[in-house]
Amino acid sequence: MIHACIYGHAGRDGELRESKTGKTWCRVSVACEAGTDRETGEALTQWLTLVAFGQQAEALARVRKGESISAIGRVEINRWRAQDGQEREGLQLIADAVVTARSARPGGRKPRSTEGPGSCGGPWGRCAGHGDGGAEFG
Repeated sequence: MIHACIYGHAGRDGELRESKTGKTWCRVSVACEAGTDRETGEALTQWLTLVAFGQQAEALARVRKGESISAIGRVEINRWRAQDGQEREGLQLIADAVVTARSARPGGRKPRSTEGPGSCGGPWGRCAGHGDGGAEFG
């Protein structure tokens, strides 16, 4: 199982949904910086889907398009058949924890610096699988 920490911006508003079994969930596309193109110097963007359940889904559902999101969770490959009949696949992160711009900066306070080795760019500092492998949250 691969765990990852992501930081990016919401591609659309969050929308809380309920499964047939009554479990709440939310899915949002997230645009993450993926470095720069060596030839053109243009910024590269990697889109992935962030999926959350329960309380994390309720927090994610309050996200609006363009807002900052950080999340940690397990990476999965999602495969589906598009409306045109083509097989598609994409990365998705099943969230263990979600931090939004609203929860990270209540009252407009700036988040603490996350620069340095092992930082995923999010408000948590080091994430599991980065740097020394420690998980320093909060």
